[in-house]
Amino acid sequence: MRDTNTFWFKHYATNWSSMSVESMMSVYGAEGYGFYYIILESLCVAEGNSIKIDGKGILPALAKRMQTDVETAKTFIDDCCSEFGLLFVENGLLYSEYIKESLDAANKRKETAKRGADARWKNKTKVDDDNGFEEFWDLYDKKVGKSKAQSLWNKLSKNKKSACMAYIPHYKKSQPDVQYRKHPETFLRNESWNDEIYQKKARVIEQIKNASAEDITKAFQ
Repeated sequence: MRDTNTFWFKHYATNWSSMSVESMMSVYGAEGYGFYYIILESLCVAEGNSIKIDGKGILPALAKRMQTDVETAKTFIDDCCSEFGLLFVENGLLYSEYIKESLDAANKRKETAKRGADARWKNKTKVDDDNGFEEFWDLYDKKVGKSKAQSLWNKLSKNKKSACMAYIPHYKKSQPDVQYRKHPETFLRNESWNDEIYQKKARVIEQIKNASAEDITKAFQ
């Protein structure tokens, strides 16, 4: 079974100019360059990105891909391992450091991109789940009748939600004592963000809060 995450690897335009590749090409010419990349592509899609080179029928199969005879394919692979350092064999498995490094880097980039996409989706889902209700709930700050308030909030248009959120800080300033604020359900049902704000009421409340007992007594005499 091949690894479906490794269908490609980077092929830089300057790969032919590395000393190892140029040394190989000085012996095998442009045909060797083709041999080499056919082997790299075979490794790229092979399970574990390695090929059991002494396995039955493996060399003939590679030779067929390379469009050459088995002896030439074997000699080329041996030279790439022992002379040019382009390929390696360990425990009977043919592999390429270049392929492994290229695919590791590609998979890391893919994983990073996936984590980023997951994070963006998670944030989007969180926003979609409450449609900004939690932000309203915290800003309004009168925690009663949440389920009914959320049901009403979900029915509001985007423009109405924006108008509501812009209004609340001014409403709270005019009605600083939370016990005298409208219930969230009432506030939303009546679309109270369209109401005029009377600052005088807020000033009176503040004056009462700051007044002494003597002043209050005199006020009601």
